Amino acid sequence: MNKETNCCLCDGYLDDPYGHNAEPIKNGRCCSTCNYTAVIPMRLKLLQINLDKDGGNQKWRKKIK
Repeated sequence: MNKETNCCLCDGYLDDPYGHNAEPIKNGRCCSTCNYTAVIPMRLKLLQINLDKDGGNQKWRKKIK
């Protein structure tokens, strides 16, 4: 594995030895701050879009209640 030392999103220092997977925003490794503030929210948004598309959102709401 190629060890990058800078975040592919903000060009800041990787605070974790391996960084975090920055996909779906960008191919590469990102710092914890970008992971928590950009990457994870984007993944959740894409998940919500996919659930809404196939009607899965209604099924999950019934299971939660």
